[in-house]
Amino acid sequence: GGGGPAPPGAPPPAAGLYADDPLTRGLARLAGSGVTPVPERADGWLDSAGGEAEGLVVLEDLRYVWADGDIAAWVERIEHLEAAWFVACRRWLQAGKLAILRLHPGNGRSYTVTETARWRFWRRPRPLVGFL
Repeated sequence: GGGGPAPPGAPPPAAGLYADDPLTRGLARLAGSGVTPVPERADGWLDSAGGEAEGLVVLEDLRYVWADGDIAAWVERIEHLEAAWFVACRRWLQAGKLAILRLHPGNGRSYTVTETARWRFWRRPRPLVGFL
């Protein structure tokens, strides 16, 4: 439904798009962009990225438990994301394997972490989820 042709698609947001949620997958399809399922862990994403210049990984784990008001499940999902994704991303930033990491936690804020952040030795390191 809606009648008429589909509107022209937008350009893809990144060379590699990884998402499981229906909204992101539908928008990618409208834009004519391929979309790959999100691997369980960051290591799987890096392996499947195969040298992509940019990648967009949509991790929707928190949105639904937050909407349900289940704080215990939210904390559990944060801990899972920290172990499965953020620890590896921090390691890759420090090693120069990842040049930049942008976090959009869905709260209207955006955070950019770069490899040069590792030289800020006067700041105590904290888990990436601490920025949420």
